Amino acid sequence: MFESTKSYSTFLDDYRKDIFVMLLALGADRTEASDLLSDYDKDIVSWAGTRPSSGPIRTAAMAARSIMTLAHPDNYYGL
Repeated sequence: MFESTKSYSTFLDDYRKDIFVMLLALGADRTEASDLLSDYDKDIVSWAGTRPSSGPIRTAAMAARSIMTLAHPDNYYGL
């Protein structure tokens, strides 16, 4: 569970880092993963939600699979 005292910016940074790791696990290299985080930043902020104490709306693993599916619609990433 997430700390209730965690600031929103820290929560969002941690969420982005978790998504980055998941993108690497799904086969993206570091450059592509970084580019995808930038390209889908609005979605990531939306998926994170606004309440750090309750955690993100969409898990980092699901967010990474969604991003990979949007970026590579010809591949299947477990959605």
